[in-house]
Amino acid sequence: MAETLTAFQNTKQAFIEETTFGVAATETAAGAFPLSVDGNEFNLERELLEDPTISGSFSKPPSLPGMYSEDIGPTVSTPLRGIGTLSEPAWAVLMKSIMGAQVEGSDGICGLGCTTSVIQVKSGAGDLVAGQLIYFTTQDEIRAIVSEAAGVITLDIPLISTPAEDDTFLAGINFMLASSGHPSFTSYTHFEGDKRIVYAGCLATQMTLEMAVGQIVPLTFVNKGTVEPVTDYTAQVVTPIIDTITKPIRCQGTTVFSRFSGVASGTPTTTETIITTPSYEIAIGDKIQIDVGAGVFETVLITSVSGDALTNTTLGHDAVSVAASGGDTVFVLRIGCSNNLGDTIELTIEMEDETEKCISATSGFSGRKPLNRTVTFTPTPYFKSWQDLLLRDGSIGSALQIILADLDGNYICVYIRNKINTEFSLETDALMRTGVTSQAAKDNVMGNDHEIVLAVFQTS
Repeated sequence: MAETLTAFQNTKQAFIEETTFGVAATETAAGAFPLSVDGNEFNLERELLEDPTISGSFSKPPSLPGMYSEDIGPTVSTPLRGIGTLSEPAWAVLMKSIMGAQVEGSDGICGLGCTTSVIQVKSGAGDLVAGQLIYFTTQDEIRAIVSEAAGVITLDIPLISTPAEDDTFLAGINFMLASSGHPSFTSYTHFEGDKRIVYAGCLATQMTLEMAVGQIVPLTFVNKGTVEPVTDYTAQVVTPIIDTITKPIRCQGTTVFSRFSGVASGTPTTTETIITTPSYEIAIGDKIQIDVGAGVFETVLITSVSGDALTNTTLGHDAVSVAASGGDTVFVLRIGCSNNLGDTIELTIEMEDETEKCISATSGFSGRKPLNRTVTFTPTPYFKSWQDLLLRDGSIGSALQIILADLDGNYICVYIRNKINTEFSLETDALMRTGVTSQAAKDNVMGNDHEIVLAVFQTS
């Protein structure tokens, strides 16, 4: 069993990105990390080597300390906050470590001729990158960028409403997956009585975000160090800069939507579209997105549904300017509680890693390398249809977007481009829940390193 320490109420924590892997970075005031009361552990496990010497009696010689465990390091939890009064969230260095990239582009202003999927830029936004999320403040919608060139931005999922000239959009701070370049950091933990632990050469190897209706959202990181930890009696020499004004985000008023693709059949009209044997259930109140020409999509409300999953489904909807044609790809947006996500959602990014051992290294380790990542999404939906089962069996993916916000203008958006169900079961509790586990996978639009993007925006 791992030897761990649990944080006390007066424990102080800091994380500082390293310039050179494994060389402890100097603690700074801006590196402060506000801990939650629960969920923090500091692993100091070490192997003890039995001395094999024959001593002339049956008594064993004392054991000798060996290498520290490959899992040494701090596991920390913090209440999820937006940017607030800081230049970036306090958890930014850990998120950058597990995701691989932190992107901060320039805000922009829309010009004339925008559509729901192509944005003409009037000014700004010349440094945006593919996969990055941008927030359209007037439309109150967040979308991913497929490409940006010569003042033209192509969006992944079309907006529901068209931006007008001089509408603004924010670039925010985007944390994006990468397959290399994950930065290391140094962990400083100060306990009561000037007791301190320093872990150098740390990488974040797991991030968990737990969203439960009505509750504060905890953000937990499992971090592993590489250099032998230092335990000493050193007082903190900086005054931590902690945002005490911005309140933790609660899971209330959360905006969630899923997007499913389908194929129109027959002869659709401007107010009726038949979708060929969808693997998902469509409900009144969902929305349909139809390409009305030249890549311009219109999004309208679905007002009637005839047919179940795996049967041709006839959708009545508000009028679009041009009807779909048979064989066209159309999209269904499922917004809010119609997502059937239940009362909790757990999102986990896990990075498999391995240490590099060196016989001349003081700690025995010369480095730590990330090897493989898995993005897992676990909701607690109530059973309403066979949709999740059908999606699992058909290996059919859907886009998922979750927006958490507070009253101070902080927005945190999680975007999964291609969510595939991997497990399904039924549970016999009072409300008949469905056990569903999903994983994010590469898709044919965004390509590698865009399974998940987490972005933070501040509007005030």
